[in-house]
Amino acid sequence: MLLLFLLSIVIGVIVGLTGMGGILAIPAIILLAKASPHAAMATALASFLLTGVIGTLNFRAMGVLERKNWMPLCLGGLPFTFAGAWLNACFPASLLLFLLGCIIILAGVSALHAWRAFSGINVNASPRRSLIIAAVGAGAGLAAGLTGAGGPVLSIPLLIALGMPAFPAVVTGMPFQIATSVAGSAGNLLRGHIDFSLLLPVAIPIALGLVAGNRLAPHIPAHILKKAIGLLCLVIGAAQCIRAVWG
Repeated sequence: MLLLFLLSIVIGVIVGLTGMGGILAIPAIILLAKASPHAAMATALASFLLTGVIGTLNFRAMGVLERKNWMPLCLGGLPFTFAGAWLNACFPASLLLFLLGCIIILAGVSALHAWRAFSGINVNASPRRSLIIAAVGAGAGLAAGLTGAGGPVLSIPLLIALGMPAFPAVVTGMPFQIATSVAGSAGNLLRGHIDFSLLLPVAIPIALGLVAGNRLAPHIPAHILKKAIGLLCLVIGAAQCIRAVWG
C-alpha cells in the first residue's frame, strides 16, 4: 500500500507538470494492489474527482473557464459515462484491458505529437458547435466509463482535432473530469466495483502530487518530461494490449 501511495504522488506530480498521466493509476492499482481490472478502473475513475475539482477551481480563479465549452461537453458526457460504467461489468476483463491499453497509447501519442485541427474543420465557427462538443463528450464519456480512464484523455485531443485551441481544450477538460468521475462512479456503485479501501490512498496522493507539480511547473522543462512520459505511456499501453491478448 505504501508503494501505491508513493507512486500515486508521482502520478499526481506528472499530471501537475504535464497535464497528463492520471490514466497510469489504473495499471498501478492492478499491479500493486492486486485489484481486479474492473475494481481498478472503477476506483481510479472515482479518484479523479478530487483532481478535477482542484483543476477546475484553479482555472476558475484564473478566469479562463468558458461555459460555452464545458457545459455541452459535460451534458453530452454525463449519460454516456454512466452507461459505460454500468456496461463495464458486462465485458470481460481482457477486452477492457485491451481498450485501456489503446487509450494509454493514445495518451502517449498526445504527449509526443502536437495535435492540430483536421483541414477545413473549425468547431468554433460551426453553427452546430454545441452539438459537436456534446458528441465529443458522449464518445469520450462512454470510453471513460468503460475503461476508468479520465474523460480529458480523449476529449482534449478530439477537441483540438476539431479546431479548438489547445489551452481552452485543456481548461474544458477539468470540469469534464468532474462530470465523468461523478457519472461513472454512480454507474460503478450500482455494480459494486469501487474499492473504497483503495480510493483515498490513491485520490489523496494524486491530488497532493498535482499541487506539487503545479508549483514545480515553472522551474522544470515540462516539454522534455512530457515526451518522456509519452514514451512511457507507449510502452505501458503496448504491454497492456499484449497482456490482454496473450494473457
